[in-house]
Amino acid sequence: MKIQRIMSENVETIAPDVSISDAASLMSSKLIGCLIVVEGDDVVGILTERDVLSKITAEGREAKKVKVREVMTSPVISAYPDLEIEEAIKTMGDKKIRRLPVVKDGKLAGVITSTDIIFGLRSELISFAEELSTAGAGVKMIPRVVVRWITFIIFGLFGLGVFLVTSTFFMALLPAYGLLLGLIGGAVAYMVYLYFFSEWFSKRAIAR
Repeated sequence: MKIQRIMSENVETIAPDVSISDAASLMSSKLIGCLIVVEGDDVVGILTERDVLSKITAEGREAKKVKVREVMTSPVISAYPDLEIEEAIKTMGDKKIRRLPVVKDGKLAGVITSTDIIFGLRSELISFAEELSTAGAGVKMIPRVVVRWITFIIFGLFGLGVFLVTSTFFMALLPAYGLLLGLIGGAVAYMVYLYFFSEWFSKRAIAR
């Protein structure tokens, strides 16, 4: 699956010479955790709430006197719309980041976050199950064991995806416990979705 299918296209941007105080107010009013910093058509940086907390609040600096360019992360690690979601996950994991600006033809086209990936994978799995259930319409019955194994495999992959995303997030905040918390998050997501969805899928499939 390409990231262009799940990325956010409505991206909030900010200029590098705006004050951190104004940038923080914008993030708060829009209920978002990052701003893409642009100069003309060029993506020159990314400012996250973590940047503000660690580089302004924690250091006791006055937000009104600090410019975005002094705090933003630069150069930016970006992606392109045709990038496979697996590659995006790998990049986030390797670089310990949760957001990737998406650039097309040298211009900002969107942004993809760890949250986008989790919900994108969930939607894909549900769509896959719907198609599989529909495909069985001409069959009198799909054996329960087949259904169980299918849900076991696809939600195992989903749990792995959640593990990769959550471990990336926690590794940035709590390096000593990142992998453990990521593993717990993946396991919980796997068990919850497998429990609810496998029952739904089984009833639909057996009813054919």
